[in-house]
Amino acid sequence: MPGIFVQRFIELPLIGTWKWTEDDYKNPLVFELTACRCSLFLHGNSKLERSVVTQGRILFEFPNPPMDWVRGLRTSQKLAAQVADQLYSLYRQVHEQFELALRTGGNTVSLMRIAPMTYETFFREEVPGWGIRWWREGESPQPFRLSTLSKRRGLNPLFKRREILTTRKWKKIQSALASPRTLSSEVLDLLRIRAMAQWRMTKVATIEAAILVESMLREYVENVMTRVGFSKTKLKAFQDDLSFGAMLNVVLPLSLTKAETRRVKEWIQGVDVLRRIRNDLVHGNRRENEIDEANVRRGIDASLKLVDFISRKLPKRRDAKS
Repeated sequence: MPGIFVQRFIELPLIGTWKWTEDDYKNPLVFELTACRCSLFLHGNSKLERSVVTQGRILFEFPNPPMDWVRGLRTSQKLAAQVADQLYSLYRQVHEQFELALRTGGNTVSLMRIAPMTYETFFREEVPGWGIRWWREGESPQPFRLSTLSKRRGLNPLFKRREILTTRKWKKIQSALASPRTLSSEVLDLLRIRAMAQWRMTKVATIEAAILVESMLREYVENVMTRVGFSKTKLKAFQDDLSFGAMLNVVLPLSLTKAETRRVKEWIQGVDVLRRIRNDLVHGNRRENEIDEANVRRGIDASLKLVDFISRKLPKRRDAKS
């Protein structure tokens, strides 16, 4: 049986190339996978001396595909879904191996990780001609369509309704510049972390947000304990035994008025969920693909409100941003 070829353009981490010719871009990295061979081509501009590459093209070669594969690629029903699952798994392998190779063999220290394309995005054709095409040796490429995809489109975060920069928002930004809001450096960092979660860098966003909130809580607790007369020695011994959970769920509420406690109750609950997810991740009890992304986003939103609240109760600091 003739071999099968499957091709798709994909998103890549930001890569800088230097003096690459058109022939250089035709020279792929080759991944020897269990089920097939995959060639990865960078999609760059050979007319530029320095080029920023954000897309690539993957080409899977199946020398001895089972008959079910041909039927699955031609139909859009149950068999197609089975083929799609295998294709997506292979894409994830290539994505992970490519990142590892860039960091080790390529020594790209400044590489910014991007999450793999979602299942639905991978099988949609957001850009004409960039979706999945397949063919057998000697045949013309044809699209692979999967009818079992959700009707809801998996939009790039930049183009979600609330993210689009409209002309009305542009005017609001101008108004904001006229009356800049002061933010603590922690709140600004959390805003950046929240963006990472939107781009599905869920594990990193969870861990970094939890570390930041815990650090802020320790500063707050130290300030409260100092004000009630704790010495530095007693304070250090007290803090050494004080966990993130205890500071969040016990010390913080006890230091607030009843009205303040009611105000922060929901934020504390959201941060506590984030804290437990962080613990599961760092102790190996949960993998990144097992994380409830909605809980992480809610936890980071709660962290933003809680950290902003705490920072305003601390003595004025020099690192406020405006």
